[in-house]
This record gives sequence, structure tokens and C-alpha cells, in this order.
Amino acid sequence: MVGDRLHDVEGARTHGLDCLGVSWGYAAPGELEEAGAVAVCPDPAALAGALREPRTATAPTNGTFVA
Repeated sequence: MVGDRLHDVEGARTHGLDCLGVSWGYAAPGELEEAGAVAVCPDPAALAGALREPRTATAPTNGTFVA
């Protein structure tokens, strides 16, 4: 999942998903990292790159990884 607030990260976690944060939204500096986003992308190009990266060992193994 992709989100720009801590609520997005928390909602993703509740449903067993990882969340990529985007820093160009409404979150205060550090909010997404503190909430547990797997990465925080500073711009759309970085998000596109993160979406192309393969899953990491920390991602769920049941196929629910959504970025």
C-alpha cells in the first residue's frame, strides 16, 4: 500500500500489508518512519523505483505484499 499519513501505515498493518510512505503528502517530518512505513519516498520517481524493487525478506511471504 502507498500512504502519506500514519493512519495509512497503521491501516495497512492491520490488514497484514506493508506500506510505502510518500513524503510529499500531509505527514509531518518523521511521522511515516515512526509509524513503521517500510520506506519513505521523497518524490514520484523514487516511488516508481521502490515499486519496481523485489520484495525483501521482511515482506510477508503469503503474497500480500502491496506497495
